[in-house]
Amino acid sequence: FVVALLLATKFLSDRHANNAAWAATHNMTLAELNRAEAVFMDAIEHRLAVNEGSFQAWMTYLFAPGNLEAYRVLV
Repeated sequence: FVVALLLATKFLSDRHANNAAWAATHNMTLAELNRAEAVFMDAIEHRLAVNEGSFQAWMTYLFAPGNLEAYRVLV
């Protein structure tokens, strides 16, 4: 989860905390965070942007009857 937030911040902002600050804030070593970032980027094939079709498909799924209850905690 931390890596997703880190990458979203890097993607959306020209000014952001460096990895050392993120690691210290989240009680990780810099090496652990760097490795987690690399693994995450490999897993998503370095595609940080989501196309509109994929976003709409996810929103349709998320808000389908019965599915939203699983995510009620987030709302």
